[in-house]
Amino acid sequence: MTLETYYHRRFPLDLQEAVRRYSHNFGDEDYFHVQDFAERVPSVADGKYRSLFVCLCALGVLMDEVIFTHFSGGYTDFRYLTMFPKVEYGITGTHANPWVLLRGKRGGDGLFENCASVFLQDMRSLLSEVPFPFATWRDVEGILIADKDVSRGQYGELLLHVLKNGLKATERPMRPPRKEDFMHLMSEEEAEEYLSQ
Repeated sequence: MTLETYYHRRFPLDLQEAVRRYSHNFGDEDYFHVQDFAERVPSVADGKYRSLFVCLCALGVLMDEVIFTHFSGGYTDFRYLTMFPKVEYGITGTHANPWVLLRGKRGGDGLFENCASVFLQDMRSLLSEVPFPFATWRDVEGILIADKDVSRGQYGELLLHVLKNGLKATERPMRPPRKEDFMHLMSEEEAEEYLSQ
């Protein structure tokens, strides 16, 4: 299954299952504790898609936070269409920076950049096709580039690279998965067993 196919067909189902099993409600919104996300939530995705699931969740949480923070007048409509969850630190109600979901270091393998490319292209389509009175894709793209919390750290820099590259991912193709890619999602034995299938 390609990344695009996973994102459009399987990711919404995996996310829905994660919300059903592990989230808690606060008002009309679904929240994950960052600790649960690190330990249990990715288990809803089939092993070889867990890294994709985590990257796409982080991007969804990011977009939800950006729209809520910078375009609050249209947030309810955006939320209704996307249903991205929120992630908080413990029971504090303090929203976690989405990059904390990506605990493992991803460098030159291209996975995060490819996920960001697919995700941002989808958000561009959504904001272009649905007449949101609060923002256009250009408005959102400008905020993503200007907001220092978005561009912070390794993943923020990779996201900026994709944004500034016309939503094209890295020139590097995604390499085949390795055991190290799954170590933050499952035990070493589970990773070895999964990769041997």
